[in-house]
Amino acid sequence: GGEDAAAIYSLVTSAARHNLDVWAYVDDCLRRLAGGSTDYESLLPNVWRISHPESIRVYRDDEKKSRRLTTQRRRARRRESRVA
Repeated sequence: GGEDAAAIYSLVTSAARHNLDVWAYVDDCLRRLAGGSTDYESLLPNVWRISHPESIRVYRDDEKKSRRLTTQRRRARRRESRVA
């Protein structure tokens, strides 16, 4: 049971890491595998993302960009305060 749970958890977290709609990704993967598909390459999250643009959570990309900019600004202020 633990190995199966780990496999599902890995599938879900990889979808979240690639900013995909987790339910759509997992549902599609399980349906394809149950249907006998052996094209595992197309089930990788980065490949699946290209063929299913409607399932990309765009707001997550914006959040990442905002966080990255905030972090860069904070680091720049820290560097400036050390020099002064």
